[in-house]
Amino acid sequence: GAEGTETLRYREEMRDPELSSFDPERCPSGDNGVARLSGCDGKACVLSVLHDGHWGGVCGEDSFSEASAGVVCGSLGFTEHRAEFVKGVQLKGVSHHRSWLSGVRCSGDEDQITECRHGGW
Repeated sequence: GAEGTETLRYREEMRDPELSSFDPERCPSGDNGVARLSGCDGKACVLSVLHDGHWGGVCGEDSFSEASAGVVCGSLGFTEHRAEFVKGVQLKGVSHHRSWLSGVRCSGDEDQITECRHGGW
């Protein structure tokens, strides 16, 4: 397609899931043992990572990008080009007692979010 239309098409498909293969019901099962999606509401999920035997959050509103979202979605078996990072989403009943990663910056070539540049554990 024309450059720049993929994002628009993705957003249109999110508004009307019948237009695509996107299945919001798959979201809650997204867990690869390193990263997982939880608290999904059909439009967004909360990303957690496993470190030291415990799940914790990922902070990075200023650095997290579409490339980072693509790495996470790809590692969970979702189609990377459908990934979208949405800032400031509050999902009911989801909170983290700790945040493990901050300042996450992925180039898009990584296999897991833990391979991306970040501010440390």
